[in-house]
Amino acid sequence: MRKFTIFISLIILSLSVFSQNLNYKEKAIEPKANYFDIVASARANLSQLDMRILANKKAQKHFERWAYFWKDRVYADGTFPPADLGYFNAGILDSKGKIVRQTSSMKEGTNGVWVNIGAHTVPQHNGYPNYPQMGRLNCLLRFPSPEGMDHDVLFVGAPSGGIWKSSDGGTSWTPILDNVAGIGITDIQSADTSYSLHTVIYASTGDYDGLNIKSIGVLKSTDGGNTFFSTNLSFSLSQQGITSNLLVLSNDTVIVGTSNDIYRTTDGGTTWQSTLYDSRPVEYGRFVKSDNDTIACMNVAGEVYTSSDKGNSWHKIRDGSDRPGNKLALFFKGGTLFMEDKNGQISYYDSAGWKEIGNPVPAYDPQYGYDQTLLIENNMIISGAVDGFHSTDSGSTWYKSLNGYWQSDADSGSYIHPDFHAMGKLDNDTSTYKYWVCTDGGLNYVEYKKEGDFKPVVTYKSDKCIVTQLYSAAITPNSTTGNMLQGNQDNDGFSREMFDGEMQWIAAAAGDGTATAIDYTDPKIRYLGCQNGVLNIAINGFSGNYMGDVQLKIPGANFVWPLEMNTINPSKLYAGGDDVYLLNADSGSMTALKAGTGTVSFISTHNNAVFAIGDSAVRKSLDGGQTWSSLNQASTDPSATINSIDFVATHPDTVYATVKSYISDQKVFKSTDGGLTWNNISAGLPNILMKKVLVAQNNYQEILYVATELGVYYKIGDMQWARLGDNSLPNVIVNDLDINYTENALVAATFGRGLWQFDISDQVGINENEFAENQKPVIFPNPVTDGRIHINLPQFNSQNRYYYVIYNIVGGIMKQGELTNKNTELDLTNVSNGIYMMKISSDKNKSFVQKIIKN
Repeated sequence: MRKFTIFISLIILSLSVFSQNLNYKEKAIEPKANYFDIVASARANLSQLDMRILANKKAQKHFERWAYFWKDRVYADGTFPPADLGYFNAGILDSKGKIVRQTSSMKEGTNGVWVNIGAHTVPQHNGYPNYPQMGRLNCLLRFPSPEGMDHDVLFVGAPSGGIWKSSDGGTSWTPILDNVAGIGITDIQSADTSYSLHTVIYASTGDYDGLNIKSIGVLKSTDGGNTFFSTNLSFSLSQQGITSNLLVLSNDTVIVGTSNDIYRTTDGGTTWQSTLYDSRPVEYGRFVKSDNDTIACMNVAGEVYTSSDKGNSWHKIRDGSDRPGNKLALFFKGGTLFMEDKNGQISYYDSAGWKEIGNPVPAYDPQYGYDQTLLIENNMIISGAVDGFHSTDSGSTWYKSLNGYWQSDADSGSYIHPDFHAMGKLDNDTSTYKYWVCTDGGLNYVEYKKEGDFKPVVTYKSDKCIVTQLYSAAITPNSTTGNMLQGNQDNDGFSREMFDGEMQWIAAAAGDGTATAIDYTDPKIRYLGCQNGVLNIAINGFSGNYMGDVQLKIPGANFVWPLEMNTINPSKLYAGGDDVYLLNADSGSMTALKAGTGTVSFISTHNNAVFAIGDSAVRKSLDGGQTWSSLNQASTDPSATINSIDFVATHPDTVYATVKSYISDQKVFKSTDGGLTWNNISAGLPNILMKKVLVAQNNYQEILYVATELGVYYKIGDMQWARLGDNSLPNVIVNDLDINYTENALVAATFGRGLWQFDISDQVGINENEFAENQKPVIFPNPVTDGRIHINLPQFNSQNRYYYVIYNIVGGIMKQGELTNKNTELDLTNVSNGIYMMKISSDKNKSFVQKIIKN
């Protein structure tokens, strides 16, 4: 959770109106729940709130993330499909919700390897005081090493990024469970205190705090966490369960909460028994254990239960019927149970009942239980929500020692990324105050020198743990080493550019980074979009200038909104708000183009053609937005409306579209008449969510890519769709795709595993059907220095027709025409200096592509 609040000096207040009136996540699982009704009601409530108050702004952000997650999934009538339906349809999960080790459908595709291209470590802070980090983690399992902390074995779990393991105390990390990485991990626990390759480890799946991704149950490893398999607590599609944190009492005895039950196994997960049931969806969880083996847990009804027989039976010690929707933080100190409610009030339980201690934590905002932790050591209480407060006088006074919005040493506490999801003790020595904390930024170790230490030492430990959740990415030539920009949920923007004399990733402010663009003629000019249409523009890069130079606001923009750069004039950008807006960097103007789409969710542009998808229409303009016409929907099913679009730059009547929702065999469509009629070209695609279609612009044959919720698929000519790569790309959502035409590389922005690249030059046949060696065109001089370039066709045949197209690095067409002679001279004096791709083709389906440089 990040920083974009205008009035940061206002008192941070907790949100009450919104949470009391509507818990949209709970509403969504009720019978006959309707997405559109929930969204309308939530937005009406939010519109009454003062968005200058941080708690309200964060509540709006949470809701809009949830709405964005579901908008392409729900059916036309507003009903919800299962959140993990794609995993079942792709054969990754069987009918009972258990992980299938490997299926034929997931093996399908090319043998090429996807490579992660960053950011691999936390970007250089770049002067940003509360800088972004690698990404949210939910849990830590630590096996201390007798050789010291640098030899500890660590496991962490991400809400969309799988399990990661470190064998050197966090210096390096290795991903595990990539086949279901997007399912998420709530908790990882073991009964063993030392590590071996035979250590038994359990994992609770899903995202208990966020609740977008549903659980597939409890997983188990018997080889020290190197592989995991499903236990017999799993959920079918109709069940759509959740699982909470775990209590692992022994290698065979495990306790976990679900929506309606507390389950226990005593045979290592083979059988599970419900030991407490409630017909309401109360979400049992946050289990804690005392020194004398008493167990406690809470539910969202505000009730607290304890067990003194290892979870076989339960006794209610707090009635929460007057506190609906109240998650609680729990902690045992010795044999005494402490509880913190949603208002930050801490109480403890004894034979006389619950007794409040001290005062509520000031400005306490657990965001409806999304981030809520409690820890007590000697006389010190640490309360974690958005920020971390501690008290040394039983809660009478509180100090913000862990500050997510830290600006300088003059501020309270030390910087730690906001939103606490889990917290625990690092050292059993009661004379030390060393803790671990999992936040929306990652894993941190925190050391207080003493109880009254107001500025603890915070050490970030999940560097190289690549769980960054991208909405968008922008690239330039040399994408593995050159300029890039990515927009991230929770963690602002990462900008790869020249900083301190070298190319490196640096921090850029964005809150949730939702849109990106880089001027392909001058990569110092960068555009980083924030939620709801805020746009930060850097004129000379973000280096030393993390906020950029100019800030604009696109009227009426969605939480996640589109931004596309004109491919032949980088000073023109098209932004999606309540209309398509033309941003002119030269004049500094912003013009509504009257596209007639309604609120815009997607834009595609090549040359001066612009296609836009809105909530009321799909429209196109072939003259840069001066005039507009309509496209028809690709599918006749009302649930399968168009959600992404691309077209051939040289023939804009050739259009491709993906459609929303889970309608079998209706995924990708093609039109050859500009979107009036469509042909279904979905053969080979599983029934999973489509996110973005992309056309390779510089090839003689049709080459298509599609980003999905489970990797990337490709199609060449008349072949069926196939999965791209050898499964080295984790099974997480791919939100954005781009082609680096100078390197023949496909770049994929994933939601949970960072930025990836795939070499498409050989694997998908881009160089097939080239001219024979003695027929290949000769292009000279290269580099072009005098503005003129020559093309020689050694085997020119006047009975054939030959064509050339010069593409810039983003696929924009700079010049094109027909070659009517064996030797042709082209005038490039009006083409800017830079790197280009020249394609020469014949009507005999032969082609030749060469990189050219104009100096």
